[in-house]
Amino acid sequence: MTLSPSDFRKYAPSLPVDQEKAEVRLMAIVITGTFLYNLLETVMYMLTVPTAMVHKVAGLSQIPHSLFVFAGIFIGCALMTVPHFYSLCFAPDKLSRRLPRKLATRATMIASVAWAWLAALAMPLDAGMLPFMYFLNCAGCVIVGLVYGFSLNSQQLRKLSTDETTEAG
Repeated sequence: MTLSPSDFRKYAPSLPVDQEKAEVRLMAIVITGTFLYNLLETVMYMLTVPTAMVHKVAGLSQIPHSLFVFAGIFIGCALMTVPHFYSLCFAPDKLSRRLPRKLATRATMIASVAWAWLAALAMPLDAGMLPFMYFLNCAGCVIVGLVYGFSLNSQQLRKLSTDETTEAG
C-alpha cells in the first residue's frame, strides 16, 4: 500500500509544515554548524599540526601530495555546505530553494567517503582506536546527510501535498 501525500499528512500530523519555524531552523543550524566545525577542525589539524595523527595518516596514501588532497576534499565539502548554513542563519525566506541542501547533502557523503578512506589508511598503523574513531566520523557524516535528505524529501512531500490540495479545491 502506498500512501498519497494527503494520507501521509493525516498519519503524521506532528511533522512541521513550514521549514521557517524557529525551532526547526535552530536544530538545523546546530547540526550544520557542527558538521562545518568538524570539517574545518580536521583541515586545521592536517595543515598546521605536523604531529597530529590525521596529518600522518593523510600522508600515507599512494596519491602524490595526499595530505593536500584530503585537505582539499574537506575544504570543498565545507564550501558546499556554506550556502545552506547561510540560508539557515540569515535568509530563512530562501529555505525553499533545494540546491543549498542538495549541495550540503552531497558534501556529507563526500566527507564520509574521505573519513572511511582515512580509516582504511589508519588500519595498518598500531594506533589503537584511531580507525574506529575515523569510522565514527564517517558515520556521523552519513547521519547528517540522512537528516538533509529527509529534509529534502519532506519539502518535496509538502509541495506535492499542496499541489494536490490546490487541484482538489
